Amino acid sequence: MEQWFGDETPLMMVIAVPHGYLYMAFVLSVLWLALRRRWNALRTVGVMLSGTIPLAGFFVERRVAAREKAALDAEEQASAAQSTASTASPNSAGGSTNTKISAVTSSMAATSTTSRM
Repeated sequence: MEQWFGDETPLMMVIAVPHGYLYMAFVLSVLWLALRRRWNALRTVGVMLSGTIPLAGFFVERRVAAREKAALDAEEQASAAQSTASTASPNSAGGSTNTKISAVTSSMAATSTTSRM
């Protein structure tokens, strides 16, 4: 922009400076996401550099968002399956006494409810 409008133009303060701050916010957001999701360095740098190519960031963001959503859904399903498996078998190894007692109590309550009907 400097070569088109010069160093002293007010457009530099209105466009270029906020653009630089927005890019830094983008880079910090990508870094935060990469650390949280444990991305490798190549993927992190690739996503950061996508912000330097006009319009490439939009396509990369859509692709990354789809992959991360699929990964989060898979993690959520795995944790739900694990929690279901741990509550389904209270006598399994690692089950606490409180869990076993509450399972027995709830089964007794269910038995007494069905016998009244």
